[in-house]
Amino acid sequence: EDGTSEPFYKVDHPHLQAPILGWAKLQSIPFLALIPDWRSLSPWWHDDIRKLKRGKNFRGEPVPWDCKQPLAFWRGGLTEPVHRRRITTLSLEFPDFIDAGFNRPHASYETHLKYKYLPVLDGIMCTYPGYQWRLLSDAVALKQESDQIQWFYAALIPYVHYVPIKRDLSDLIDQ
Repeated sequence: EDGTSEPFYKVDHPHLQAPILGWAKLQSIPFLALIPDWRSLSPWWHDDIRKLKRGKNFRGEPVPWDCKQPLAFWRGGLTEPVHRRRITTLSLEFPDFIDAGFNRPHASYETHLKYKYLPVLDGIMCTYPGYQWRLLSDAVALKQESDQIQWFYAALIPYVHYVPIKRDLSDLIDQ
């Protein structure tokens, strides 16, 4: 299962339902068991984690907190148009707080790591793998409320690992 929100595999008789393994799901789908995704188990992901945990970007250069720009920075696709358009509108209204846009031009991980605040917005299904590396980026992850979860969400504590923001982004500037 790749994280689709449509339970197309659900059978008519619950006692016949076999568990499905997946890396993301809607919280309301009880028969889908969350497991780590392939990327999280790969050797190159572990190399990236080691770099981030040492406070480095992916080229190995230091990115100290004091040198990061005091803005929320977001780039992404138009996979979930309502909230992703909203953050770009907020960027136009509050350019001193947010720099947000669609993937034109593409922003690398290194570019993201130059900022103190990194919003995490759902796309078709969760933000993948963006939430994971944002949590390790030495930036503040601003996580949009959602009914979509990935395999590692149960271990996260609001205001410890991330700062929650409302689904409609109405409190993003305040946060």
